[in-house]
Amino acid sequence: DGAVLMLMDDVVFRKVLPEQIQMAIAAQSADDQKLYDVAWEVFAADEEESDPKDERWLVLSEEASILSSFQAELGDGHTFAKASEAPLDSLSQFTKVVSLIPMDDKLTPEDVLDSTLRLLQALAKSKEGGAPSLWLLTTTTQPVSLGDMKGEPAPMHAGVWGLAKAFRNEHPDMEAVCLDLNPSVTSAPAIIHQVRTVSRQPSTSFEQEVAIREKEGAMQLYAPRLVDCTDKVQVKDPASFVEEATYVISGGVGALGLVFAEW
Repeated sequence: DGAVLMLMDDVVFRKVLPEQIQMAIAAQSADDQKLYDVAWEVFAADEEESDPKDERWLVLSEEASILSSFQAELGDGHTFAKASEAPLDSLSQFTKVVSLIPMDDKLTPEDVLDSTLRLLQALAKSKEGGAPSLWLLTTTTQPVSLGDMKGEPAPMHAGVWGLAKAFRNEHPDMEAVCLDLNPSVTSAPAIIHQVRTVSRQPSTSFEQEVAIREKEGAMQLYAPRLVDCTDKVQVKDPASFVEEATYVISGGVGALGLVFAEW
């Protein structure tokens, strides 16, 4: 849309040979050779509740029954609309935009990503007028623990998490919260309660990627963390190969593929 993405001064470009890249990789420190994985850790939100009178929500869903249940719970002081009919030109009048993404296949991943992209673009344009916080609600799209998604539908709409992450990188001053609900959290009162609970985080350490899971009869909040998993993937026994055999490595001609081929 013509927005400036980057300004650079005194930039110098020069050709880099493949040999130079390999030398730079070889010169990296041991810390750079570590491998990391994502682990979900429990965290707690503030127990003090905010005044709902100060809230003005825009709730988006393609199902009329869901919109009706939210309207019955929140009241007439809020706006409820289908995602395809959202008032994208007047988002600044709301404090929260809550997009309820279905866990089934009634909408294709492409349709969900398209509507979410248009919502993010409208949110970015409303920044000067005081943009609301965006809440993208999914259900069981994140593997918080082993076996977490067993028996659940395929996470068809997990891609919105990546889209929101890209948005936050481009607009670090704006909130685009991804909240992955427990499959038992389906009613409007329960969802509203969880959104308000996650909202009560300290502004200095506000988590924008949160999963809610039931543990020991209580709902707990989880946030993703990078953890060192180098020791877990170290091969204790050397790999064995048959000298007369032929091994084909298909694909992966980039950095990771070359490392694997060398191994």
